[in-house]
Amino acid sequence: MAPGTCRAARRGERLHRLAATALIAGLAILAGCRTTADVQRDYARTLRPADIEAPSAAEAPPAARTYRVRLYVDAGYQRQTLRWREKLHAQLERANRVLEPLFGARLAVESVRTWESGEGSGNLEAALASLAAVDPGGDVDWVFGFVPASESVAVADPLLGMAFQFGRHVVIRAMHSRDERNAMEASLDHLSASEREAVVRERMLHRETAVLLHEWAHTLGAFHERAPEWLMSPFYGTRGSRFSQESAALVRLGLRHRDTRDPAARAEWARGYRDVVARTGAAWNGATRDGALAAADAFFGPAGGAAPAPGPAAAGVSPGPGRACFAAMARSTRARETLAACRAAADAPDAGAEVLVALAMVLLDQRDRPGAARALVRAEPVLEARGAAPDTWLRVAQLYGEVEACSAAERLAARVASLPGADVLRADCARTRRQVGLASVSPPLPADREAEYVAALREAERHVALAKLDAAADGAARLERTFAGTPGAALVSCRVRAAGKRLAATRRACEAAAAAAPDAPYPPRALGETAIAERRWADAATHLRRAIELDDGDGEAWTRLALAYRRLEDAPALAALATRYEARFGTKLAIPAR
Repeated sequence: MAPGTCRAARRGERLHRLAATALIAGLAILAGCRTTADVQRDYARTLRPADIEAPSAAEAPPAARTYRVRLYVDAGYQRQTLRWREKLHAQLERANRVLEPLFGARLAVESVRTWESGEGSGNLEAALASLAAVDPGGDVDWVFGFVPASESVAVADPLLGMAFQFGRHVVIRAMHSRDERNAMEASLDHLSASEREAVVRERMLHRETAVLLHEWAHTLGAFHERAPEWLMSPFYGTRGSRFSQESAALVRLGLRHRDTRDPAARAEWARGYRDVVARTGAAWNGATRDGALAAADAFFGPAGGAAPAPGPAAAGVSPGPGRACFAAMARSTRARETLAACRAAADAPDAGAEVLVALAMVLLDQRDRPGAARALVRAEPVLEARGAAPDTWLRVAQLYGEVEACSAAERLAARVASLPGADVLRADCARTRRQVGLASVSPPLPADREAEYVAALREAERHVALAKLDAAADGAARLERTFAGTPGAALVSCRVRAAGKRLAATRRACEAAAAAAPDAPYPPRALGETAIAERRWADAATHLRRAIELDDGDGEAWTRLALAYRRLEDAPALAALATRYEARFGTKLAIPAR
């Protein structure tokens, strides 16, 4: 299968347009027009990308179906991308807003695994081959690999993603661009940092969504089209907003038939594919149409000839007590029938570790993290008895990490410390345990109790974010009753008081939280903000330095510390902070004005 490649920004075009803004602004001022900021603000609107949309389908989509996607994340991507796990889930959710109404398809994360692609920001074709070798993907619908951005992604780098046409493997770059950010800062220098950041963020999110949809469609047989407003254009551009009707028809055929083992159904797919390509002329020129038909000949066999034998089914079902569970998982991991089948299989006397791990994955997909942790706890002695391989232990450790039972994840990761990915998992879990106040709790909570504690804490934090402070306070009270001796209630109370904006109450609550969870980054962060509001600049600097020491991924904490240093007139500390920030985030620190 030949790779289907995407996506080039037209070389240099966007940087040249951004650089021209200064001249436009200057001419406007000389002509007696509005301020430079007004002109730049108008120009910034032209840089915003089109909304990616799901137009009305020519035919009603089939009943919604969930497809399982396994994510492999290169260590370089993780280093470049703050909160990368959340970011990847959000990237798939944005794609689902197009796929569900248009195709009745929903991509669900089956698992997230660490991957050493060996390519860094180099050859995407080699990275794609590496991904397919690491995981053939026979038990999931797709395998996506995420690799680091190049220094000039979307500006000078030709490839943002790549996929096997008619395959199930996709590789996608991180989409942030230092060159683009620097160009924005130079050309929109009269706008606020938040206004520039909004434009940069919108463009990055558009790239992430458009490239993922483009490469995913390649795996179902879609190929490149002419117009820049179509997502299958070979060149990435901010005008890309939708699939053409022709590409949508190919994608629907692929979704309908891609996993078939029936020769007649496969022949029907081949005929339908060739018919769509042959009868339409608006989307494709002669060369791309000929290329698509050649790819069809390679995949289906020559038109009128014998088709190649289909490969193995996407989700093989082994005999034994897990058969019904695995079969149900192949259809959907979110259905109640799937959970019932996997629970029944796990209760069988001869249930293997594979069944227990499968149950954990179903429970995780259905947002029952404590239940998933309990299934993993049951799987451990079975794996121990059969002498499981190190990579199996790493996979179980990663699942513990996904349910946020990080004590167990760190324990198993330490057991296989030499394997690639174990160190990343341990570092990620150490950060999570600091955030939720469990870093200094000894002995650690049992895995299922830890998952339950973290889930309760996250739910209370969500209420704070939604300004439902009474519900958050109720959550703190439940944490106090259910997990006596842990700092969860104090951490939530700190957030509730901070959201209420009463400075003295915030200071008292967050000092108590800092004492209860000395390694949690939020209390010193909130105390720093309180000190800024009270113009206690030295105290603010002390608290914010501690917050950054505990979580150096909180970019806003760096900006607030810069403000404190500015008000203290501590130029050496401010310069050192700016140097550290650029080394950490790859961009310049936005230092607030006095």
